[in-house]
Amino acid sequence: MQPFFLIFSYSYNTSVNTGIKIKELLLSKDRKCQKVVYLKYFKLIMSITSRYVGFNEDAEELTNDVFLKVFFKIDKYDPAYPFEVWLKKVTVNTCIDRYRKNERFKDIKIVELKDIDVQESEFKQGTSPELLPLIQELPTQYRLVFNLYIFEDYTHKEIGQMLDISEGTSKSALSRAKKIIKNYLQTNNIRPRSLLNG
Repeated sequence: MQPFFLIFSYSYNTSVNTGIKIKELLLSKDRKCQKVVYLKYFKLIMSITSRYVGFNEDAEELTNDVFLKVFFKIDKYDPAYPFEVWLKKVTVNTCIDRYRKNERFKDIKIVELKDIDVQESEFKQGTSPELLPLIQELPTQYRLVFNLYIFEDYTHKEIGQMLDISEGTSKSALSRAKKIIKNYLQTNNIRPRSLLNG
């Protein structure tokens, strides 16, 4: 077996080879291997969890929960797919599980806003530094649907199944989230890079 520090070397230039090595090393339960994976992917996982719960202790706790799941359930990972894709899926599912335990997606409170045309491409072009704090400040339900639809590319039907809500409720939450963000940006005359082409 290759030394643990080589799993991310350029000699393994395919995701399959890298995935196989990561799985082999994590199955060994070697603490040094786990630490390498943790340090390598911490920022990625933290960036995802913080979109769901904000930059706080909850995000750190969720991030640690993700790594625990990865370390203890590495046998479920299929190296035929990139490790990072599986890792992101575990992260999103962990965020959703936390939501299910702590929140209930009841009737969404309708926020009265002036009608603003929001183009889908304006959000899908990437998150600028100005947008991330706004996403984190959205009401929980809006933020969850917004993240799942915009960043994770789930359909409203899939989101509805994941959160036990109707497609219409998912669409409504997404629309409201985008309008809240756009309203704030227009009111404060902010035009982040991701909206320049909108």
